[in-house]
Amino acid sequence: MSINNMLNTGTSFPSTDGSAGDVLQTDGTGVISWQPQSGGGINYPGVYVSQALGNDLNPGTYNSPVATISQGISLVPVFSGIHTTVFIMDGETYDENVSINIQGVNIDGPFATVQPSSGDGITMTGNFVSTVNLYALSTSATAINLMSNGNLTINVNQFIAGDITNNSGSITVKSAFYIGNMSNVSGGSISGELDQIYFGSTFTPSSGAINILNNFQFDTGSSVWGNNEGHTFLTTPIINPDSNSNVIYADVNLDYSDFPSLFVLYQAGNASASYKVRNIQITTGTNFSGGNRDLQISDNGGNVFTTIPAVALATLSNSQWGSINVPYPVSAPMNTASTPGHNIYATYVNGTTNYITGNFNVILELERIV
Repeated sequence: MSINNMLNTGTSFPSTDGSAGDVLQTDGTGVISWQPQSGGGINYPGVYVSQALGNDLNPGTYNSPVATISQGISLVPVFSGIHTTVFIMDGETYDENVSINIQGVNIDGPFATVQPSSGDGITMTGNFVSTVNLYALSTSATAINLMSNGNLTINVNQFIAGDITNNSGSITVKSAFYIGNMSNVSGGSISGELDQIYFGSTFTPSSGAINILNNFQFDTGSSVWGNNEGHTFLTTPIINPDSNSNVIYADVNLDYSDFPSLFVLYQAGNASASYKVRNIQITTGTNFSGGNRDLQISDNGGNVFTTIPAVALATLSNSQWGSINVPYPVSAPMNTASTPGHNIYATYVNGTTNYITGNFNVILELERIV
């Protein structure tokens, strides 16, 4: 059978019936097979990596993952279009130096750790835009190194033990302890939207700007500031914040360019943190156009909190959770708690065409229960 194939090489469909609940899945080369549906019905498209179960000769699908993050990154051009995320299986630690050397690569491993025994933890070698979600990033050498004018966002739940070196471009670090040295070598910027931050022995922005938002602890023996450069530190005016306040608000801007990869709306506080969604609002903005996909808010662990339909994205208006534009979950109770340790994500589902314009805000009200 040939579908939109001018070479008439055809598409290979399975000749047998699948098991109950199976779905059709392509390996990216025209071979389609029955596969079990995973993750409570959420199996996001992308390249999958498992150190324990994978093999770098595999195609990188959910059921045939590769073994290394590096091989997963190399397969991203094969999985074109919406296949831009390298998913790392839960609970695994990788002794690997990760090099982001391809445009459009995002790495998602909310329970995975990158802990190379030597060298750099994560290095971006081109003028790219990437987001990395990990449980932990730990290395005794340079943990993050940006070598060009790219834009790298790092979300980690546990500390970075090592250095951040920013040759140029922009590095954003979210929700993490940071232990080590921070240097800003040649005119880029380092931003932190952190719960806490701890500086090691040196904090040396030789040029460019370093901006830290939220709480931080500044403990350093030598601090060298760049000449005539602006640096911002914004801390809470409350010396001892109320630890019993578990209600959290997140007001997050979403742009069409943030997708189709998983986009973190709220980073889980630690590996056991769990949240109940108390409200979701969306704002007016620039209507999404040129596509037909829905926008789902979930924890990527089987719990879907809402699916904003394409028609609502195309005609944005201020809307509350429970409305036709921001509906309640279809089958789960509206007070369902998120999977412990999982972030709250936004991502495309359904439809086939990604948007080319669009911008609005999502406002989350969360209650942390664990």
